[in-house]
Amino acid sequence: MNTAKRIAAAGALAALAATAFAGPASAKSEEACTANFCNSTDGDGLYVNQVVALRQQPIKAKYGYFEVFGRGWHRGPSSSGTTAAQIVHVGQQVTKGELVCLRFFALEGGKWHEIGPAACTTAPY
Repeated sequence: MNTAKRIAAAGALAALAATAFAGPASAKSEEACTANFCNSTDGDGLYVNQVVALRQQPIKAKYGYFEVFGRGWHRGPSSSGTTAAQIVHVGQQVTKGELVCLRFFALEGGKWHEIGPAACTTAPY
């Protein structure tokens, strides 16, 4: 086999190996819900990209905001309002087994009150 054919064959094998072993992206999502909202955590292994907060019927019309928290950190508040789904960007490395929790605060009687328990997912994702 001449040099040109060897280079072409090596290139074809390298391309095939890259395709065969690349596989799909490892980012995934885990969801946990309460009666009031759902926490859909998007991450990759022990890295949390974002949390999508989805309101359930009891709080759909309540004016409020979401906050995401874990062991020694928190993100938020999200923008305040009545939007059905809100994204909280996290960008946080977590430890194996760490909970990533979402909570909701509503404005009632001129004061902010936490509504219901937090919804938590568990790393890794």
